[in-house]
Amino acid sequence: MKSNTAGLILAGGLGSRMNHQDKGMVLFKHKPLVEYPLALLQKTLDCIVISANRNLDKYASYGHPVIQDLPQYAEMGPLGGIYSASIQLPDNIEFIQVVPCDTPFLPDYLTARLHNALLQTNTDIAMAISGSNQHPSVIQFRRSLLPDLKRRLDNNVDKLRLRSFVLDNTHTLVNIEQEDFFINFNNPESLKLWDSLQGST
Repeated sequence: MKSNTAGLILAGGLGSRMNHQDKGMVLFKHKPLVEYPLALLQKTLDCIVISANRNLDKYASYGHPVIQDLPQYAEMGPLGGIYSASIQLPDNIEFIQVVPCDTPFLPDYLTARLHNALLQTNTDIAMAISGSNQHPSVIQFRRSLLPDLKRRLDNNVDKLRLRSFVLDNTHTLVNIEQEDFFINFNNPESLKLWDSLQGST
């Protein structure tokens, strides 16, 4: 990947469906969930930041900048985290690859596939889909969209839905066929179900 692309891991949510645990620090196969997207991004990108609002020292121990939500955008969802982190990226960064902290099976080729789609279509956002399922937290977008993102936050546009940010701008949908890549763990039950399925195999 080119040096003008940064990776951004979203780990700053309230974890309301995970009994208010910090999802990035929840263990999966004896490792914090955040380590899986981090390993993915480290294979192709030099610039990586983590959007987090708790356990800042633990996240910082991975050796990448940890950026909290700006006070005016605290608790405003993933768009607040994306904006707060993105405006602090180095000046040379033109593209931002966003991945959630609770989706450990994303494929190694994800960043390159989305980046190539952006360049080929000359659009502003590439969003991963699998069949008819959209994954708005798995996107790559042009840094030039940050003014639009700020406007949405300042005006509470469409209840700050990440999907609306994607669909309201020029975008391309990138079909990554294997639905299992997008399994995410956003509540204790999903983790228990995975453990039970693995135990039965």
